[in-house]
Amino acid sequence: MKSFIKIALCSLLFLSFSCKEEDNVSPGKGNATFSLSQKDRINGRTKGTTAPAFIVVSIQDSNGSKREEVKLNLFTYGSSYLSEHLELPIGSYQLTHFVVFDASNSAIYATPLEGSELAKFVTDSFPIEFTVTNDGIQVNAQVLAVLADDKPALFGYVSFGFGVVARVTNLNIQLHYPDSASYDSAY
Repeated sequence: MKSFIKIALCSLLFLSFSCKEEDNVSPGKGNATFSLSQKDRINGRTKGTTAPAFIVVSIQDSNGSKREEVKLNLFTYGSSYLSEHLELPIGSYQLTHFVVFDASNSAIYATPLEGSELAKFVTDSFPIEFTVTNDGIQVNAQVLAVLADDKPALFGYVSFGFGVVARVTNLNIQLHYPDSASYDSAY
């Protein structure tokens, strides 16, 4: 009977430590990749057939934390494009901004936001919900060509561009002016 009690106590201690360890486990990470499928709209001429080079996305997690203007390179797979991996903690997200740029940093495709003038041309306007798992996820955004005369407001955006942060360093310049009396006496 004493050995049974010892085994039971040891088991309880083991389980209590095991449970405490599980409480301290941080959530895992997964990868999200992004692809695009082009949708057509009526009455518009496209700028041309420049190749997509990268995308700029903004996402929001279920707690409201945002990652804005994340730049991801695109890779060609046949006639499709797939972004590089974006590592994220496992959880639920919303894709809130998706603009495709060419190599000269010109916006060539964008996904319209819900309620925007162009949202009627896509099945899934933004925001799009997705969940990152251990296995990762591929999120497909429906995009419309950005025409030469399109304003970002048609898509529901303030701008298509993305912020470029220039590195600024402090420059300290000290100027010393001789007073006129000492300048005149020296010459």
